[in-house]
Parts: sequence; C-alpha cells; structure tokens
Amino acid sequence: MPGAAMEMGSLLSTRSARVIALARVMLAIFLMLTTVSGMAGASVRNLVIGYLAYALIILALLYLRAFAIRVLTLPIVFQAIDLAVAVALLYSTSGGADTPFFTPMIFLIVSAAVQWGSRGTVIMTGIVLLAYLPTGIAAAALPDPQRLPLLRFTLRNGNVLVVATLLWAFGRHVERLLTELSRLSYPAVDSASDDPPVAVAISHALRVFGAERGAFLWGEGDEPQLWLETETGERHEFGSGMAIDDLVRWQAEEAVFLCDRSGRTLYRREDRMVTGPRSPLDPSLWSALNFDRALVMRVLVEDFVGWLFVLDHEEPASEDLQVGATIAAQASVLMERWRAQELRRGAVAGEERVRLARDLHDGVLQFLAGSALQIGALEREETLSETGRGRLATLRAALTDEQRELRGLVGALRPTRGPGVVIADELTALADRLGRHWGIEVAASVDPVDLRAPGSLMFDLTRLMREGVANAVRHGAARRVDAVVKRLHGAIELRIADDGKGFSETGRWTDEQLSRDRFGPRSLRERARALGGSLDLETSPGDTRVRIIIPRKEAA
Repeated sequence: MPGAAMEMGSLLSTRSARVIALARVMLAIFLMLTTVSGMAGASVRNLVIGYLAYALIILALLYLRAFAIRVLTLPIVFQAIDLAVAVALLYSTSGGADTPFFTPMIFLIVSAAVQWGSRGTVIMTGIVLLAYLPTGIAAAALPDPQRLPLLRFTLRNGNVLVVATLLWAFGRHVERLLTELSRLSYPAVDSASDDPPVAVAISHALRVFGAERGAFLWGEGDEPQLWLETETGERHEFGSGMAIDDLVRWQAEEAVFLCDRSGRTLYRREDRMVTGPRSPLDPSLWSALNFDRALVMRVLVEDFVGWLFVLDHEEPASEDLQVGATIAAQASVLMERWRAQELRRGAVAGEERVRLARDLHDGVLQFLAGSALQIGALEREETLSETGRGRLATLRAALTDEQRELRGLVGALRPTRGPGVVIADELTALADRLGRHWGIEVAASVDPVDLRAPGSLMFDLTRLMREGVANAVRHGAARRVDAVVKRLHGAIELRIADDGKGFSETGRWTDEQLSRDRFGPRSLRERARALGGSLDLETSPGDTRVRIIIPRKEAA
C-alpha cells in the first residue's frame, strides 16, 4: 500500500483486532487438543497451555477501550509473540518437516495480511518460509527410502505460496478500493464560471480511479448542440440532428456500466453482476475518444443530462461500479450546485439590470427627450438660416435614433413579459437606419416572418447586426449587407453576408478554429460567446458570410 495508505494499513480497527484475537484463541484450543491426544510431550503441552491463557487474556482485554487503543498502535508486538510460539512449536517435536504444528504458520500469514495488507503478507510469507527451511534441509539429508518428509515439506511450501498469493491479491484489491474511497471528497464549484463544471467532474473521477484519460458528454435543456470534452480541455461538438440518447443508448435504471471495444457491457443490478446490452456507445464516440474500455457514469440534473467517462484505467474491477455510482452522484450534485449558483447570479444580475434600466429611463432618456424638444424649438426660430435648420434637423434625428436605441436597452434590461417583439419589424427599421448612416444598401429578413423574441434577445440581435454591418463597411468596403434571422430548434440563427473584399485569408472556419487561430471578427465572436453562442465564418473576395447561433430556451 503506497504512502500514507500503507501507514494507515498498519493500524488495526478494533473489530479486526478482536477477530485476530478470537482466531488466536481457536488456534490455541485446537493445539491443546493435539497435545492431549499424546502427540507431544509435557514441554509442548505447557507451551500450548500458556499460549491459550495468553490468547484468552488478550481477547478479554480488547474489550477495554484503553487497552484496545494500545493494541492498535503496537500490533507488531503481538505478531512477534505469535511468531515465537509458532517457531518453538515447529522445532519442539521430532517430526521435523512432518510436524503437526504447522497451522500456526498459516495463522501468522493471515493475521499479517489483516494487519498490514499486501506488504505484510509478502514479508510474513518470507519469514515463514525461512523458518520452515531447516526442516526441509534435514528431510533432504535422510536416506532415500524415507522421502515422505521431503514431500510433505514441498507440499506445505506450495500451500503457503498459494495462500499467500491469494491474500496478497486480496490485500492489493482492498488497498486500491480504500485509496479510491479516500479520494471521494466533493470537488469545489467555481461560482464565477458560466460553463458547467465538466472539467472539474472529469478531474475528480480521474483522481479517484488513478486514471489518466477521461471525458464528459453533455447537453443542456432544449439547446440543439451536444458537447464532448476531454481531460485536456479539447471539446467536440455534435450536430443538432443528434440526441444524447443516440450517442449513449443505455436504458437500464442503473447509472453506471463498464464496456469495452468488443461491445460487451457489465453493470450491477442490486447485488449481482449482470451483462448489459451490447455496444451501447455510438461509433462516433469511439472514434472521437479512441479507447479500449470505459467506465461510464450517468449525470442527471434538471435541464442537464450527461455521461462521465473514465477511459482505459488500469485493472478494472467490479467494485468500480459501486465507486462509480458514488462518483455519478457527486457529479450530479456538482452540476446541481453549479445550476443553483447560476440561478442565484441571474437573480442578482436581474435586480441590478432593473435598477440600471430605471436609472436610464428616469435620467438619460428624460434628458435626451428634453434636448430634442429644445432643438425643435430652435428650429422654429425665424432668425435661423436654412443651413442652421438643416443641421438642427439632422441633430434632432440623431437624438431620436439614440433615444430609440436606449429604449431598446432599457427594454432588454427589464424582465420580459408577454409574447415579445416581432423581430422582423425591429430589424427592418434597423436596416433602414444603418443603410442611411453608412450610405450603403442594408436588407433584413426573418423566417418565419412573425417570429418574436424577448426584449433582451432582440437587443442582442440588433447589437450583433450593428457590429456586423459596421465591420463589413469599415474593413471590407462593402456596398451591400444582407441579414437573415431564422428559428432553429432551441436557438436563433443570424446570418450576415456582404459583398466586400473579405478577410486576408479565404476559406471556412468554425468557432473553435477562429478561437484557436485568433482569426476573424473578434468583437462579434466575443459577443456571441458572451450569449452562450458560437460564430462560424466563410470568406472570399466579394462574398463574406458570418453565421451566429444564439441559444434561446423560448424557441420551439
């Protein structure tokens, strides 16, 4: 047992100490029966009587708390006494390799395994074999007709090695299980993160199982995308045409199963290991993760469903299913805590937005309205020249546009009530204003035409469209920009196309590639990501297309 786990392994529990003491009493009783039958002399009988008395006293004292604690801290003393008695019995008879007092040697190995685990088993086995070795040497020196003692010596050594191997393997198994259990503390949630803590869940599972590779597959609410993130932070996105049940086809109530590349699956039903359905994982998962076997754990929270994978961990065992069930429960609690913190942040931010909206409405908007009235009054002055009137009219129109934008911001900050605004009306009016402002042709269309959106989403769409048109004119010298909004399943799609000169490089880029290469319209991409969305880009001279996906729970 490595490190601290080995040190803890040298401390018996009170229950284990009492079991060893009871076994010592039983051993002494059977040794006493052997001596009574006349198979040993008076000295051996006295030694066994003393050992029985010692065993009974230790068993009785172990029920006293103070003594039990001392026993737990000094188990080697009692092990040394047992060893001394066993060696004395081994050489106190004339039987040599045929001695009837070999059972205490087996007791020594078993009790060492209970007290010190796999390492104690190995050490005590070596001591027992060395202690028994002289009897084998003596048996080998006997004349040829008397080879039975040597045969008995060989068989007993074989028995010792078989028992020791099984105890060593069992000790290693228990030590590994205890190590995994010792790592089962709940991981912390980053309260400032807007993304689900899948990386924390992966790291926690790998730490518990001592594995190096893992992944997390998840989807949220009605959003069309599914994501797969690995331990390195690499993220894969699956298209809107796939559901999470298509990738992991697991219908059993049990949330944990083991599977391998051949398609075999195992899971635990009540207290039995049973075989599950073959090949529950979609081939695209095998291709994306490239693993031979996996422990798969379901993570389920309201509006969130996911699967946590531990890949190719060493020495998979049936007990991994029980530990995995605990990991799955912890990951579910982790996601639930993150969701609760997200809702709490949203409530606090909502209160702040309402306060800001009220301040803007009562302050800046009223000031702009007053300024527009004063400009209107100045326009009516008879002494004002036509040039002055024209400039004032332009200024008043600009103020009116800013008032409209500011009212849109105020509406976005306030809680949404009712069916929302018609997107086509707002974007068409915005396209007209942007066309006049930049001196180009701007067109907007919406599919379906009657598509509505909450004020906050409408404000985000207008910001994105403004930024897209400005980029097309300033950086691409575009003369025409077309904006199209479509409703997707659980999301809104905004496409902005222009006839400008495009970017320095031509081609198509996904959101991940743009982020990795630090290429494309950075401000637009940052706005899209702030909304939980993504941006794709396709560009060539005379034809640049930006596609933005914004998650929207209100969308059908």
